[in-house]
Amino acid sequence: MSDITAHAAAVDAALNQAFSTERIPQGNNFEWLSHLESVKGAKMAIDSGIVDIEKIAAASHSGWVQAVKDDFNNEMTLDTPTNDERKRKRFLMSQLPYEHFPDAEKEKFRHMARTMLNM
Repeated sequence: MSDITAHAAAVDAALNQAFSTERIPQGNNFEWLSHLESVKGAKMAIDSGIVDIEKIAAASHSGWVQAVKDDFNNEMTLDTPTNDERKRKRFLMSQLPYEHFPDAEKEKFRHMARTMLNM
């Protein structure tokens, strides 16, 4: 298991516990691949010395945005392709800067940042 995959699994478990969300099935699906990109974004921020939760959360959000763009532009090969309507909705949401994201969604990115800082 790669470092990123291990981090992603731990963060997924933490999010599940904190927000009562369903666990993300690992594999070639948008949810897992976008989660990996979020974790990569947060890890890159932390590895560069950033310890500010909002900055790490914003970096995590940027990873998710990249995954959304990749899926929207059909640059992501998925076992089950995302339907066009869902792609469009995600893409529109991804256009919001992190600062303008709904607080409930930002809190998930913050929780991810706190979890990763404690690893």
